[in-house]
Amino acid sequence: MKCFISLTAALLLLGCGSAAPNPITWTECGGQVGDHACDFSFVQQSGEKWNLYDQYGSIIVLDFSTMWCAYCQEAGKVAQEIQNTHGGKDVVWATILLQNNYGQPPTVEDLNEWASAFEMTSSPVLSGNDSIIDPAGLAGYGVTTWPGIVIIDRDMTIAYELKGWNEMQIKYWLDELTSPVEHEGK
Repeated sequence: MKCFISLTAALLLLGCGSAAPNPITWTECGGQVGDHACDFSFVQQSGEKWNLYDQYGSIIVLDFSTMWCAYCQEAGKVAQEIQNTHGGKDVVWATILLQNNYGQPPTVEDLNEWASAFEMTSSPVLSGNDSIIDPAGLAGYGVTTWPGIVIIDRDMTIAYELKGWNEMQIKYWLDELTSPVEHEGK
């Protein structure tokens, strides 16, 4: 009997030791700078689900856009290039389309049209909906303009938020987050 208990205990310990711990342990999340980002899943251009928390350990740019928005299209033009430039440093640019050209929720065909138009080969394009945003940032991401950019650090904390489009600012923030040396005088 002693051997059975010891063997069972050893197997339990091995089982627990071999399972990867879930690094996401917080009970609260929010949509404002300093909050742990709230999880979500949306369909991407491949038709498969894309989940935010599956990206844990990467720096994530969430680009909340609409297909009809001219500044969103400007963001779309550089999304893949920015991801490629910073991709070796685990940066993921995810475009969340909230409306197609007719103000309707985007279809997979719309997502593929966007990805094709802006040559997004590894940058996910997601079919979102308005339930993910809240202008106050209390019940969703604090998006009030198109595009609305949210940058999440490797620990799933919202590091930066940008209302509108400023390519240079986004690149600066990504350089800051991916740099092994802390910038002084921030």
